[in-house]
Amino acid sequence: GGNVLPSQHLLVQNVGGDDPMKVILSYSSDLFTINKDSGVASVFFNVTAEFPDTPLGTYYDTILVTARNAINNPRRVIVQYNRIAGNRLLRFR
Repeated sequence: GGNVLPSQHLLVQNVGGDDPMKVILSYSSDLFTINKDSGVASVFFNVTAEFPDTPLGTYYDTILVTARNAINNPRRVIVQYNRIAGNRLLRFR
């Protein structure tokens, strides 16, 4: 229905061989929640939008992904939440 809030899986992969690679997510957002704050890569995090009555528009927020020995540590993931009439879309940039 129209009140289903969008969610998206954020995949953090371990391609460098640092096993196990612990991943920690840091965020402070009113736009979304995440099902867990850490895991061992490769790992999926489920990011779910909040507040079905968010005014129409496009919103951005950030998730900081930290893994101690990763070459791209820390990595910022931009969360884009589009709230269009009758439609809600959550994506990563």
